[in-house]
Amino acid sequence: MAKKKKSESQEEKQSEQQILKEKEIAEDKPIFGNISFIFFGIGLLLLIAGYIALGYGSITLAPILLIGAYCVVIPIALLIKSGE
Repeated sequence: MAKKKKSESQEEKQSEQQILKEKEIAEDKPIFGNISFIFFGIGLLLLIAGYIALGYGSITLAPILLIGAYCVVIPIALLIKSGE
């Protein structure tokens, strides 16, 4: 009976250690890859250009740039996986 308890506790310790190792490995991976940052940078540039165009009174170019940045480019940057 004592051996069963010891073996069960050893198995629990090993499984806990394995879970901790898996968490450490998962924490080492970056969430966003280089391509995500490139898309985010493009989206940021589109936002800046859109607000500058809006400041100059553009009623056609500014909305196109802003919608493109907010609804297309930035969501793409958030959805791309880090491994790709």
